[in-house]
Amino acid sequence: MLTGCSQNLTLTNQTFVLELGVDVYANPSLYLENPEKVDLDRLSVEADAPGITITDNRFVTVGLDYLTVGEYNFLIRDGQETIPFVIKIKDTKAPSLARSPSSLDLKYGQDVNWDDVFGASDLSGVYYEAPSDLTWNTEERDVDIRIRDRFGNSITRTLHITVS
Repeated sequence: MLTGCSQNLTLTNQTFVLELGVDVYANPSLYLENPEKVDLDRLSVEADAPGITITDNRFVTVGLDYLTVGEYNFLIRDGQETIPFVIKIKDTKAPSLARSPSSLDLKYGQDVNWDDVFGASDLSGVYYEAPSDLTWNTEERDVDIRIRDRFGNSITRTLHITVS
């Protein structure tokens, strides 16, 4: 709680947990209990962490359009008085796929570009896990392809592979 000033400000939480990619706004009403009862024009939200800037009233990691995964200290300021709080950014969502085929025809010895097959995307990057000997036998088989991000969120797709 902010003390020593004319406004009685109380945070709704001391720590706010948000998903990676969600906009983190510099709007004090989002973090306060009963914001309609305070003079919001006197308040500002400030990052108390390096590498963060404000773009279009949103906090972003410098050089990006969102805050990266991490824990960040912020302040609500009313003149010289401040209320500290924390915003944690987590990545809990699996990569998304532009395509989800059920089968794939390959040539013997062919290298597979999994991004061409699935078109997966994720703000934390995408990694494909597939058998390394996939095209070294002329056969048909079902294989599981795991698509994950660096925080362990994943999705698995089964492909019927035909190698000729």
